[in-house]
Amino acid sequence: MARIRLFVAIRVPVLPLLERWIEGMKKKPYGAGVKWTNPEYWHVTLRFIGGVETSFLPTLSQGLSGNIQEHRPGSVSLSGAGYFGRQNHPRVLWAGVNGGDWLTALQASVENGINQSGRAQPPQAFTPHLTIGRKKYAPFSPEMVAEMERQASFEWGQLQVNEVVLFRSDLTTLGPVYTVLETYHLSGLF
Repeated sequence: MARIRLFVAIRVPVLPLLERWIEGMKKKPYGAGVKWTNPEYWHVTLRFIGGVETSFLPTLSQGLSGNIQEHRPGSVSLSGAGYFGRQNHPRVLWAGVNGGDWLTALQASVENGINQSGRAQPPQAFTPHLTIGRKKYAPFSPEMVAEMERQASFEWGQLQVNEVVLFRSDLTTLGPVYTVLETYHLSGLF
């Protein structure tokens, strides 16, 4: 039986200020070696599910739908920049995402939907962020770290969230390809 990799996320449209900043970083010597995320694929992951059998999709979708659609639309702000990993060897560059209690509750509903479908996930801390780039091998230069720190509180923009998406992720030699499998519209009262 076929297996597919899945995750649940909020799509993020291109944010002009963030895109311009990234384009500037790409032109700097320290931007070399970073695999920059295609803005077409920008998203805030609510939960990475991993590999599942395709036969599990209807059950998973039903669990997610029942939980996600109870939420009302909300908004998140994107600001700042940072990295995961050690300062001398950061691995992931990100823009910060803040949605307060609303986003935390939405993420918990995604967890509940996955668990109700019979695919219990090990607990994970939820750190909302938008991955803008990755660097696997060479360490970052001090200039890159300083540039990230200069953007620590810069406001990239606001995002109105009206839906949550179940994505399929296929890894290719050119990078990941994300396919929308299901869209859940937020229409609830909480």
